[in-house]
Amino acid sequence: RKPGWAVQLGLLTWRAFVDSYRNPAIHSLRILQKILIAIVIGVCYSNIHLDQAGIQNIQGVLFTFITENTFPSLYGVLNIFPQELPLFLREYKNGIYRCDVYYTA
Repeated sequence: RKPGWAVQLGLLTWRAFVDSYRNPAIHSLRILQKILIAIVIGVCYSNIHLDQAGIQNIQGVLFTFITENTFPSLYGVLNIFPQELPLFLREYKNGIYRCDVYYTA
């Protein structure tokens, strides 16, 4: 009998965390990258006045922060998935987990 969707998701998420824990250099680089981007964006938007143009500038900086925090995780998937594709296909064909669970984890 196969484990349920939640159990499969938990195990695959745990495997991803263990893999991430084994690569501490990547975390250091990401933290350094976030700090440098925050400083650059902060300097660019440091003298904002609360008028119409200033409010539009604040909207721009919020958009920039959101995109800078969203897209790197999406780009990480583009690098990792081709490397893990043979493992995924083997485990999926053996019935270890479902495709949607792997994608969600």
